[in-house]
Amino acid sequence: MAGKRPAHMAHIRMMRRMLLVLQGTLVLLGAAVAQNPTSVDIDLVEGSTPGTLEVRVRPNGQGFSGIVSAVQFTISWPATSPATLGTRVQYCAAGFSLSSTPQVTASGTIFRTYSAFGFDPMSTTCPGEVWTAGVWHRIMTVPVNGNTGCTTFQIVSNAFGQPSDTNYFISLGGLVRPVSSNRRPCSSGSMPCRWRSSCIWKDPMTPVRC
Repeated sequence: MAGKRPAHMAHIRMMRRMLLVLQGTLVLLGAAVAQNPTSVDIDLVEGSTPGTLEVRVRPNGQGFSGIVSAVQFTISWPATSPATLGTRVQYCAAGFSLSSTPQVTASGTIFRTYSAFGFDPMSTTCPGEVWTAGVWHRIMTVPVNGNTGCTTFQIVSNAFGQPSDTNYFISLGGLVRPVSSNRRPCSSGSMPCRWRSSCIWKDPMTPVRC
């Protein structure tokens, strides 16, 4: 949209500029790079408590217990649903505290972005939440409020209508890591959580839909 950009977009752009400064400062620390994960995956699943969603990450190559310099991800769901996301519960908030933007509706989809900065290592702020290589680790849960049917939620990047500069990314120790999303939408509502994969099926089958 032409004209003045929303305040949260300016905040996200400022966060990216700060990361570039951090990355430039630490780029010569080759030993630190070697100890970082090669990439970090993100996933969205139904929480253990009915009616909640759980965001989790998985470091690859190496575990991680240092500083989560920054992380950002966006959850989307259809605008036809009356559902909203409630108050989040974060794990290792002392290490990197997540905040959220207001909901944005565009192209028939609702988007909500979560982001955080971190300045202290997880090994000291929350030693029980450090990330083991190849293992999924919960970083946030959030309740789904006002849902009257079966609604599909997912973490998105470059989705149609998605606000700019809201893709998933993560920086560990000031160094941006390659990322990927499992792209497994989670359906929440009158039915248990079911998955629809965007991957090619190994065996012919029809993904379960609401």
